[in-house]
Amino acid sequence: MCNFSWAVIVEGVSNLSIASAGLYSWFDNYVQPCVDTQNCQQRIFLNNGGNEGFRLFNLITIGSVEMLSAPEDDLVIYAKENTQAHSHPFWSMLAGYLDDGANDEVLECDDDEDSPACNGTPLCDFSQDFATLDEVQAASGSFSPACTDYYTIRALENMLQDTIGQFASADNGYDALYGYYVESVKNSVPTALSSFMAINNGPGNQYFTCTFQAIHSGTGGNLGRPITHACPMTIKDFGFNEAFTITYALNDEDGFFNALESQYGIEKDWVKFDTQYSPVSCPQGANCFGQGVGFLNYPMASNKINVANPKDTVTAALANMPSTQNSIAAREADIMGGQWTGSTSDIVSVVSMPVMMLQQAIDSMNNAKALAKTQKAEDKKNLIIEILSAVLIFIPFLDDIAPAALAAAKIGTLLGDAGSLAITIQEVVSDPSSAPMAILGILGGAGATLSDASNMARLASARRGISDGEIEGLGSKFKTFNDKLNVLERPSCKF
Repeated sequence: MCNFSWAVIVEGVSNLSIASAGLYSWFDNYVQPCVDTQNCQQRIFLNNGGNEGFRLFNLITIGSVEMLSAPEDDLVIYAKENTQAHSHPFWSMLAGYLDDGANDEVLECDDDEDSPACNGTPLCDFSQDFATLDEVQAASGSFSPACTDYYTIRALENMLQDTIGQFASADNGYDALYGYYVESVKNSVPTALSSFMAINNGPGNQYFTCTFQAIHSGTGGNLGRPITHACPMTIKDFGFNEAFTITYALNDEDGFFNALESQYGIEKDWVKFDTQYSPVSCPQGANCFGQGVGFLNYPMASNKINVANPKDTVTAALANMPSTQNSIAAREADIMGGQWTGSTSDIVSVVSMPVMMLQQAIDSMNNAKALAKTQKAEDKKNLIIEILSAVLIFIPFLDDIAPAALAAAKIGTLLGDAGSLAITIQEVVSDPSSAPMAILGILGGAGATLSDASNMARLASARRGISDGEIEGLGSKFKTFNDKLNVLERPSCKF
């Protein structure tokens, strides 16, 4: 039939059941594009007929056009019609297949079969599909509680696909908001630096040695005796002098810039060392020549503040969504094939996280666009909060978190009272051990880890451990979604 070898040939067998099989064709002529086009070879499993009681369950194939070929029955089951994956390697799954051609006993049923042997009702109808959690809840009285988790997982997969589809609409016109974001970041850098270097208690002082010199009034601005020690200067150093200079000598360059980046997201190029001078008011008639406060070699905002477009983080994260979708589809297949040995409720808890996070991100993007249209100065802060919230939510989906993404995770602090939403999400994505980071990192990356029920249970426990306050802080859309999920997942006997 073809020049490629069969992986399996079945002919003239009796009472043979294959519980599960994986047949993979990974390349053609030593190249792999055919894996994603599903045509590395035409056929892979041959049923040559003459069988009694041959049953095949949970067949998974990769790279073959036909999953199963039965020429004696004029039957071909095609891989593309049964594809479960959303990205490489585009695997296909056949839940069950029966061949009992040599036996007259009825062992399979057509859709319209009404004989007694075919009137049994399965516990869960795996062909049933739900688009939203609301639909699952509305139909909950029509199916066994044992099916609730599967139908919820199916709805979550559909909702994830729909949310990804909504991104195109939310993204339309979103680039225009970049200017607001850049302006806000640039305006915030001087304030953040001043706070970091506050003369009495700024944390940045620890990286400098300071030299204090008083400016004597009436002497044409002559400087007094220098006093040098680790910053900051003390009250005793200042004495009663209202006019003085402080010269800053940077001792720990790496420590200084690492602290700025980790606490505020301020990059090294955004800082210059220059003189900051503030004149002092003088009493009437006094000689105030040269009077004032001068900070020499003082860290100030440079003119090289180049702010990365946060949209780049979103674009990179979306490229990884198929991996997350594949992980969810694989667990659905496990349940349908009876191969999942853990709690299906654990799967619901884990796979709900990316859907909730993405729906919150889309909501924040839409809110930012709406605020931008108002053109009101008082709304600018809220506008930046919404931009940051959307960007930060996408960070856990990245394969490698780039420096620009990490910087974005700190911008909420740089902007000061940027609001609880951006700060809460910032704290989440800055902590690799947080439940969202742990769950989304595995779903978007090594999804095979989730085939282990114990790993799924561990992540589900972390997900359930998120406090009500943390859920509230992650956004209104996230909380609404979580409340609906809690209704579906109320404890019940699932038999």
